Amino acid sequence: MAGFTRDRYGNRVRCEIPAHSAGVCHSDGAYSRGSITSRRMEYMPAYGFLDKLRLIGEWSPALAILQQYAAESDPHKKTLVVMDGLEFLASKTDTKLDDGLVTRLDAVLRTPQGEDLVRYVVEKVTEAAS
Repeated sequence: MAGFTRDRYGNRVRCEIPAHSAGVCHSDGAYSRGSITSRRMEYMPAYGFLDKLRLIGEWSPALAILQQYAAESDPHKKTLVVMDGLEFLASKTDTKLDDGLVTRLDAVLRTPQGEDLVRYVVEKVTEAAS
């Protein structure tokens, strides 16, 4: 079997590859050992201008939630803002399990006992950090 590799000067050279070797011949003709991966990786699909505007519109509530979180100083209110963010993220998935879990956790944290729990945890974490 034949393939291509690079010499120490970067020139592409033809090489013989034993049939029993565990390697990969890539789409551009280069040969490498290891896992099968594409050398031509696309990290993000090419979006058009209107698609980018649509994505910004879909995810703008997340930016608003981040702004609310940064503006809040009370730990309990910050926790409620985080819960709003989790509800938004859970609404973006197709599973119902995370929707129910986030809704129930949010309901617990909005009670006076939930507020006490949050303040207790923040107090203990602050003590441990000092």
